[in-house]
Amino acid sequence: MVKTDGRVLELILTPEKDSFTNIETINVRVICKNVGVTDLSIPQVSPEFDYDVTVKDPQGKIVPLSDWGKQIKNRDIFRRTHTIIGPGEEIVEKIDLDQLFYLFVPGEYQVSVSRPYDMKTHSTGSNFARARAISNQASVSIRE
Repeated sequence: MVKTDGRVLELILTPEKDSFTNIETINVRVICKNVGVTDLSIPQVSPEFDYDVTVKDPQGKIVPLSDWGKQIKNRDIFRRTHTIIGPGEEIVEKIDLDQLFYLFVPGEYQVSVSRPYDMKTHSTGSNFARARAISNQASVSIRE
């Protein structure tokens, strides 16, 4: 559980299955759970845009974004919605890793995600402070 410096959004990252071939869709699931006592506001566009995803190859080097991944990360956003997650509530999202990154070489990859969220600063009112949650590290196995 990630709960440092008063941060109260837990991110649990799990691969959709134990291993993937290098020609199939490689999805990971992210559970965003409010483990605090006040509402959290989660800015949302799309999971691929909302999360900062880090993938390391079997040698520990950061895997570069694909051309599509670069386009997603570098686009201007004109409209963003916010989802309020109450205490004890969670949302589940899916991220398509093979669209964001070049994942062709078989091996064991390490994946982690982080995302911003807004935390209520007072029990009444609508004042929020920006924070960042960081997930566990998950292993994704790719085979030929």
